[in-house]
Amino acid sequence: IDLASLKQRERALKKARSDYVGRKGSSSEYAWLYDIVSGEIVCDSLEQLEQTLTWMESSTTKKKKKNGIPLQAKNRFAHPTFTGYRDFLFHIPLQVENNGNGDNNNGTTTYRHTCEVQIHLRALQPT
Repeated sequence: IDLASLKQRERALKKARSDYVGRKGSSSEYAWLYDIVSGEIVCDSLEQLEQTLTWMESSTTKKKKKNGIPLQAKNRFAHPTFTGYRDFLFHIPLQVENNGNGDNNNGTTTYRHTCEVQIHLRALQPT
């Protein structure tokens, strides 16, 4: 398991402006950024990959949009990108409350973000 560094602010702004302006379903193109927080799980065998997917996908049967429950899953092993890139991709919502420096009446601010988790098979990763 590897957690990536936070996406740099300038890169995030550029991606939101170029990829998500005018996208329906949100009032802001910035709401579509899924990979400010991201991570990957690299599996050494097909058995590990299957076990990891079973664990991740079992969460999708629970109530949607709940903190930590995958909202979306993409199988890019079955449907690789045009460059041949393959993985499983999950978008997982997070909700964090910040007590103390909030801007509402009770001093608590709630932040929401959808993070991205990629699952790779080591044998198919580029060297």
